[in-house]
Amino acid sequence: MRLPQLDGLRVVAVLAVLVQHSFGFFGFNGDHWTNLTLPLPGPAGVRLFFVLSGFLITDILLRARNESARLEVTRWSVVKAFYARRMLRIFPLYYLALAVAAVASFPGFRSHWIWYVTYFSNALFVRLDGWDRATGHLWSLSVEEQFYLLWPLL
Repeated sequence: MRLPQLDGLRVVAVLAVLVQHSFGFFGFNGDHWTNLTLPLPGPAGVRLFFVLSGFLITDILLRARNESARLEVTRWSVVKAFYARRMLRIFPLYYLALAVAAVASFPGFRSHWIWYVTYFSNALFVRLDGWDRATGHLWSLSVEEQFYLLWPLL
């Protein structure tokens, strides 16, 4: 399903995250700028991305379930096909990025590589005070992959 309205929401989410990261990039501490308290929109943008993903993945799974009933194939075959499509879409570039991080020896990556390889880097939020700038953003893909893994089974 292609809904142009969702593209507009994606733009809003991207801009929210970019504004948040721009403040950090230019040295602002995130909450205060020239003695004004500014609520930055980054967290809302990330949440919007997650809501959009949930909506779109649910639609994909519901359409696949209806198609499987029509074709009289098992639910498990639909789930396997879903997993295969997700893997082909995400794994190659994700693991290429991890390989580059390993070869470049980005600070912090070597001591936490297993968290990234297994898609649990979002758990590093609990364990660490800060993020590695080179790979820290991959936490959101970990959340997405965990959702992709569990949602079709429910």
